[in-house]
Amino acid sequence: KFTPFSLEKLAKGDGNQNFGWGIYFTNTKEIAEYYKKVRDALTGEVVSKGKGTGYQVEIPETSEMLDWQKPISEQSDFIKQKTQDVLTGILPAIQNDPQFSDYLELINNGLMTGEDLYYAVAAVLKSQTNDYKDFDKNSAEYLNSKGIPGVSFQSPQTEDFGKDARNFVIFDDKLIKITEYFQSQDGDGPLGRIRFGNDRQFRIDL
Repeated sequence: KFTPFSLEKLAKGDGNQNFGWGIYFTNTKEIAEYYKKVRDALTGEVVSKGKGTGYQVEIPETSEMLDWQKPISEQSDFIKQKTQDVLTGILPAIQNDPQFSDYLELINNGLMTGEDLYYAVAAVLKSQTNDYKDFDKNSAEYLNSKGIPGVSFQSPQTEDFGKDARNFVIFDDKLIKITEYFQSQDGDGPLGRIRFGNDRQFRIDL
C-alpha cells in the first residue's frame, strides 16, 4: 500500500538511529540494499536481492543539512548562521553549568562538530525538562525549529561506497516529497513505477 513517510513510524526499520532522530534516506542504491539486508537479518525476513519497494524523494538541499562529522567552522554558510541561532538559545545554560564544560571547550576552540551540536542541544534540553526518554527527539525538533531540517553523514558501514555516498536524516516528514514509487522482482527489473509531478498528476508505467 502506498503511504507517505511518517515520523510516527520511526524504529520500524533496523532499529538504530545512531545519527539522530528522524527519517533516514540515502543517495546511493547500494547503501539502500545494505540496510535492507540489515533489516532482513534483524526481522528474520528473507527478501531476495532486487525485490521489494523503493521510493525516490526530494528532501532539503545538502547545504541546509547539519554535517554530522564536520566541524561547524567547515560547514556551509547556511549552517553556520543557523548554528549561531541554536547556540544563542543554549549557550547560557552551557556557560553556567559545569556539567557542560566539555561542550563549552569545543565551542571556544572552534572544534564543535554537527554531532557535538546535536548532543549539546539534547543535553541542555534534558537538564531543563528532565525528559530522559525523548531527549533525542527533542533535540531534532529544536534544531528543526531553528531552521536546520536534518543531518547528513557518511556512516562507517557504508563509507566503502565512495566519497559522494551520503545518508540523510530528516527531522520533519512534511519536508519529504515522494517523486517516484516502484516495485521490482528478481531479475526482471521494476514491475512498475509511479511518478509524481509538481501539478499533483501522476504517471504509471507498467
